[in-house]
Amino acid sequence: MLAERRKKHPRITLKAHFILFLCAFFIGALLANLHWPDESFWLGYQIENALKQFTDRGLSRSAFPVFLLKYRLPVWIMLCLLSCFYRGKFALSLFSGWLGLSLGILSATLAKQFSILGISMTGAMLFPQILAYLPVYILLIKNRLKRSAVYVVKCALLSGIFLTGVLGEYFLNPWFLEKMYAVISAVASHTN
Repeated sequence: MLAERRKKHPRITLKAHFILFLCAFFIGALLANLHWPDESFWLGYQIENALKQFTDRGLSRSAFPVFLLKYRLPVWIMLCLLSCFYRGKFALSLFSGWLGLSLGILSATLAKQFSILGISMTGAMLFPQILAYLPVYILLIKNRLKRSAVYVVKCALLSGIFLTGVLGEYFLNPWFLEKMYAVISAVASHTN
């Protein structure tokens, strides 16, 4: 009976995180459209401006450690550490909600700015790093509260996969975004 509970627990937890993510995504989209339409317009304008001036020439191997240490590693370490504790369940839930809310606001903003092509622009902003970040986050949620030497090894393996996502975000995503914006601009100019 106890083994059955342990097996079912990660599924329920993943479902709860997914539902929380979707609800927060919907709330974020509503906030961007109803409560903060002016802010959403300016955010979309700033994103489009940044994409017009976008070039990957500023990327360098020497700047990558700064990007990793400043933007990605603190969040990852915090999630790994919090997942070891009972209260980490709440922190991981808050993080899932925050991801949903921010992605909802971003998606609605880009949909306003680029119409239906804004959805593909949102996808472009997440590719290819989402291919590493999503499985790592799901596995982190599933392995929560397993404090042992095996958990440390699992966290180290997950950190390696997370690092590949960060590498993809830093080196491949700018190129992909640049190409996607060129396609969206070409389609937009043909429709006008």
